[in-house]
Amino acid sequence: MNKEARLSVHYPLITRFLHWILARIALVQTVTLFLWLAERARNETEPPLHPWLIYLHAFVGLVGSTGLSAGLLPRVALYALTVLQLHTSYIYAFHSRLIYSRWLRMRFALRSLAASGVYLRMLGAGTILSSDTLSSVPSVEYGLYALGVTLISAFSAVSGLLHFPTGLVTIDHESQLLEQSSIWPVFAHSYLNACISGALAVLFLSASLAYSAPLLLAGTKHSEPVCTTDTSRSSFILEKASRLGDRFIMTGVISLTLVYDTHLSYWISIGSEFWLQIRLLIDNFIIVSGILITSDLLKESQRIRATGSAKEK
Repeated sequence: MNKEARLSVHYPLITRFLHWILARIALVQTVTLFLWLAERARNETEPPLHPWLIYLHAFVGLVGSTGLSAGLLPRVALYALTVLQLHTSYIYAFHSRLIYSRWLRMRFALRSLAASGVYLRMLGAGTILSSDTLSSVPSVEYGLYALGVTLISAFSAVSGLLHFPTGLVTIDHESQLLEQSSIWPVFAHSYLNACISGALAVLFLSASLAYSAPLLLAGTKHSEPVCTTDTSRSSFILEKASRLGDRFIMTGVISLTLVYDTHLSYWISIGSEFWLQIRLLIDNFIIVSGILITSDLLKESQRIRATGSAKEK
């Protein structure tokens, strides 16, 4: 791509703002890690995680955030934060010292898994750029992008199943009841709650289908770029379906955050700590903001490539 095309890149202000925050979000996560440990220390004599594991998470979070915000090896930093999110998901799901119910473990693990999927999509859509200048045109690496989409699709599918009204579909009765009971009291009327849960189920399952169906049916090759001016059928289907899935999942996560996840008193009453729930809300922010940033990266990449092709002709 020529220099003139690179200089013409323009990203919306909201993309620049979200990027500025997202580049520093690992710092906030590191702070919440220590606040969560301090909260648990009121009732425990030993930390739930090995001290060296805590130090490692804090170190990677600080170094990764510094790398992104300062533009120092940003791709390496984002890889590190992706691994950190994946390991955090593993800890939530399987660590023996975290005495939470199966349902709470699954909630926290799924959000962290989805956040790692968002980071992988960003890596696939191009380097997460320095917060001072979003001047590079993103290139697409299909493998990372597809893996990120797969993780987000898995999160969407499970979230959708958990929000099916139990009177219609029962997947895990206890988990569904606990999840749907977290709704704010103002929405707690049985019919209203059922309507909201049903709408969220449709949104998340539609997002999962929009993300996964093209990967399964279109036969897109790993060597094929995701968002270019290529008019092949598989690329077109993957691009359009991913954008549709983005809309569904952003609407779903924002609604889930406002109506369920911010009801902090409920989550604390059933076994979660305050700062652990704040960490989940941070993961929600990563999911939504990362999807918005990736969408703009891909749109700008497509526009620049189209402009370059037109000039070459």
